[in-house]
Amino acid sequence: MNPRLLRAACALSFALSTLVAAAADNENALVRQGRALYRGELAPSAPATVQGVALPGAACASCHGLRGEARREAGVEVPPIRWQSLMQARGNQSAYQDADAVLGALERGVGRQARTLEAPMPRYAFTPEEERALLAYLRVLATDADPVPGLKGDRIVVASVLPLSGPQAWVGEQVHAALTRRFNTTNAAGGVFGRRIELRVFDAGPDAASASLAARNAWQASGDGIFAFVGSLLPEPDAALRALLWANDVPMVATLGVPHADVTQPQLTYLLPSINAQVRRLVAELSTHCGGPNGEGLVLHPPGAALSRELASELPGLRVRSVADDAQIDAVVRTVGRLPVVALLAPHLIERVRAQLQAAPATACLGTLAVVSGPPSSEAGRAVTEVLALPMPPLAEERSAVPGATLWAVLGDTAAQVFVEALARSGRGVDTARFARALDSLHRFQPAVGLSVTFSPTQRHGFDMTYLWRENPHETTRR
Repeated sequence: MNPRLLRAACALSFALSTLVAAAADNENALVRQGRALYRGELAPSAPATVQGVALPGAACASCHGLRGEARREAGVEVPPIRWQSLMQARGNQSAYQDADAVLGALERGVGRQARTLEAPMPRYAFTPEEERALLAYLRVLATDADPVPGLKGDRIVVASVLPLSGPQAWVGEQVHAALTRRFNTTNAAGGVFGRRIELRVFDAGPDAASASLAARNAWQASGDGIFAFVGSLLPEPDAALRALLWANDVPMVATLGVPHADVTQPQLTYLLPSINAQVRRLVAELSTHCGGPNGEGLVLHPPGAALSRELASELPGLRVRSVADDAQIDAVVRTVGRLPVVALLAPHLIERVRAQLQAAPATACLGTLAVVSGPPSSEAGRAVTEVLALPMPPLAEERSAVPGATLWAVLGDTAAQVFVEALARSGRGVDTARFARALDSLHRFQPAVGLSVTFSPTQRHGFDMTYLWRENPHETTRR
């Protein structure tokens, strides 16, 4: 070939490849911008409106989720927004014809077959660039071109927030070791659909507030994303962490610790029931075994506890009282008549309650929570009927003779097994939506003999409660 023609051909080829690469970069940048708009990470130029009222921060993902699948949100059936779904008929309604029709739904509220999309569907006022970006992202939403955070071809990244310093560090060490052992066992067997589980652990600090901050920092600092938090010791996520989990659809799986109230946020699951749930069931058990009025009783708790208002509103038959010392306990317990007493107090204060009930046989019925007050008294001569609420079967106590087995090791191992089982049920094409459905399908899943875990869209804690009671000091404790 003529050298001049060869040089010209090479130059043309280089120019074309440069143009193609530049076009691909521009397309990728457009998709990234659209993803940020969809997820609420980038605010549009003008806020969305609902029935004429400005609604800043109204991102598509807030209702449609990160993967754009059909879901139920706040009692409303939310349709899928994946491009393939939009371009297909749904029921007796025709498909959206083209991109302009999709924009008509987003900006003017004109849906399939020109039907008006009612609230809570917002109306958006995108700029032309924002329109192009969002449409570009909707075309790749939930496809291989739209990766799931923390999910790689050969691994899946999970995190746990545990106390690694301070007085509770030994608890964090037990849970960390249990999670690591279980995930290592799973990885050694080939992982889940060929993906190994990579665990990253972050220091929770001394309290719930620092644990929530640690979880937020872990998510924001993770360059390749976190698929889920597993077995974190976090009783109450703060508002900022709840918002992050919601916006990014990040599940917190089999969280340890005991929340005050039942959780409803779909991204949150716990192993142990809430304090409120335990008290409700405990009052019912007291009514059965003590013959007291159904649903009524006295609840004693320490000053400053956040439970008082919650319990009073959820259980109007309960008399909720704050007590700090022996004198207050004496004054309150003497006035309760025949109502059973539920004491959410430290063990040394429980002894005072027992003493008062012992002196007043007409009100000789006491209920406690194992997670707060420890085991019931075994002292001979007690005439007080005691009912103990356990947030899980007493398996950990029975297994204490096994070297290295502790309550926290059992909980950590259970959390890891729950995650692995839900992941396996999700299939190879796992994403957060499929994982959530798989987790909610766990019904009486048994990670160990004697342990049973159940989750559902309405049950966000895995263990049911077990009750132990003693009618008199000579009777064998029953379950």
